[in-house]
Amino acid sequence: MVHDRVIFGGHSMACCWFLLVLVMINLPLLAQKDSLLAVASTRPVTEADTADLNALYELAKLELRNDPNISLTHARELALRAGARNNPEWEALGYRTTGTIYWLTSVFDSSYRYNNLALQALGDPADYPRVGVGVLVNLGAYQMVHTDYDAAILHFGEAYRIAEESGYDRDVPKILNNLGVLYRRVEQPLAAKRAYEAAMRLKKADNDSLGMAATLSNLGKVKMETGDAQGAFKDLQQSRNLYLALDRPEELPLLDLFLGVAYYNLDDFPRARTIIESVLRDDAEIMDPRSRAYAFLALGDIYREDGDYADALNILDRGRMIADSMNLLSVRTDFDRVIGETHLATGNAQQASVHYAAFASQIDSVHLRERLDEEMDIAERFQRQLQEAEIERQELVIEQQRQRTTLMGLGMALLAALSMGGYFLFRFRLRYQESEALRVETERIAEIQGLKQAAELSSLRSMIEGQEAERRRVAKDLHDGLGGLLATVKAHFSRESAPDSEANTLLDRACTEVRRIAHNLMPQTLALSGLSGSIEDIAAQLRQQGLKTELEIIGQPDLRLDASAQEMLLRIVQELTHNVVKHAAAERVFIQLLDQPNQLLLTVEDDGIGFDPKKVSDEGKGLGQNSIQSRVAYLKGDIQYDSSPGHGTTVTLSLPL
Repeated sequence: MVHDRVIFGGHSMACCWFLLVLVMINLPLLAQKDSLLAVASTRPVTEADTADLNALYELAKLELRNDPNISLTHARELALRAGARNNPEWEALGYRTTGTIYWLTSVFDSSYRYNNLALQALGDPADYPRVGVGVLVNLGAYQMVHTDYDAAILHFGEAYRIAEESGYDRDVPKILNNLGVLYRRVEQPLAAKRAYEAAMRLKKADNDSLGMAATLSNLGKVKMETGDAQGAFKDLQQSRNLYLALDRPEELPLLDLFLGVAYYNLDDFPRARTIIESVLRDDAEIMDPRSRAYAFLALGDIYREDGDYADALNILDRGRMIADSMNLLSVRTDFDRVIGETHLATGNAQQASVHYAAFASQIDSVHLRERLDEEMDIAERFQRQLQEAEIERQELVIEQQRQRTTLMGLGMALLAALSMGGYFLFRFRLRYQESEALRVETERIAEIQGLKQAAELSSLRSMIEGQEAERRRVAKDLHDGLGGLLATVKAHFSRESAPDSEANTLLDRACTEVRRIAHNLMPQTLALSGLSGSIEDIAAQLRQQGLKTELEIIGQPDLRLDASAQEMLLRIVQELTHNVVKHAAAERVFIQLLDQPNQLLLTVEDDGIGFDPKKVSDEGKGLGQNSIQSRVAYLKGDIQYDSSPGHGTTVTLSLPL
């Protein structure tokens, strides 16, 4: 009995110590929570005081792991208070936080709704990049999950642009990571790998352990798809270790599944089978379709290797159905190969030949896609090397300019000393005074002219920037407003009339035209593909309109112009080609962009009806000359028109560098 009491007493003391430790650990958190609640309940003295809003935001983050419902209450209260004070940034932050909590609790539609409310509160997300970038990323993530990849790339592209222009780059790794996920979903693994690797470098620099764990997991999956089994296993294992260190057990099942597939790729079939069967048995409901497809492919092939052909075919057929439903071409090809091998092993030559034929018909498409992806990777590395070389060249030029400036300063100092000596010589005094007066007057005139030119340039820049902002607004209204309305009208007519009715045909044409106009007003290819890619898009559109279009780009013009100059030059090309389509009645168009050492030359030539440039210039209208001329003046370039009625038109634009 004594011994039993000692044991009981020991357990009681251990429990007391355990409770004491828990209380001591939670005391700082409780004190922090009480302090934040006190601040949040205090009404602000002035409208500019945001201490209570900040307290509500911190409370929402603090309660997220413990009680998401309480966290939602704080986030909504933050949005309501900020809205009542007409503070759009904090109002949007409250809505965005609400949307994030719904996302983390898998209520995706509510997440999308609150992020849209955040976007409405901001107006222009570029005005508040600290909140706006995150809102755009959240909207892009929702659209990517719902396979609206075009809308997702628009939001990610706008988020990246705002982050780069504003210098608020904290969310750039998240943007790159989401782009990697998007590229992987459209089966561009090499592009996905580049995005993940860029995100990984930034997260390492920020020492973001949780972000590194997520990116390593994604990087391991994409390496598995590109055949780098050893690299995939290494990245997945590092990701698992980080999640364990961060106490995130909910992330492990899906990660373990891919580790099982990695063991399969490394031919460790027993360990792969144990892991994959365990995850499929206990955690299948948390897996996305792509992950389940890979798991069934690996497990079915393992069963085939073990000679259990009936179970292998059953598992492979289930995985093949998932790959078909998701249109996963490369995975579907692997399924046909393994199913064919399994049927051949069972002696069913007819079924084996069917799947081998499907495998053979699809493998060329897979190889072509992989080859194109590899060529894109090589081109990107080459462009990066050119950029590095250009940076080195610019640094050398700056150093040479610094040396010349130093020498010029010394020379000017010596000249000033000699001039001062001559100043005291009487016989040169009058001449010196006259020359000095002339110099001062010349400098004054030059200064006035410089100020006048600067004012004109500033006015021109403001006008052009205003035009571009209005283009973006109109494009967004067309895409989000009129485009959505046309889609709704089309859905209504689809229910009320036959699918091939004239109304549906006209609505399809209207939707296509709205998308084309929105794209021309705000081309996304300039941010994603650069100036050359955007001009190639214009050429492709001309070909679609029936014009025989020849495009020639020589050199690397994208590296010679900044983003603003590239946008101006692209607008000029759009205006010139629009004039060809609208006025020239041409059959052929030739576009050339030539990169020369000291200038860029743009030539747009057509075989149309031509016109009289002098007459158009005297009338001051037609052919969009005012728009073109203002952009040419902004770029300090020169434009020449060579045309006459009945003999086509050649427009030559030179931009000094």
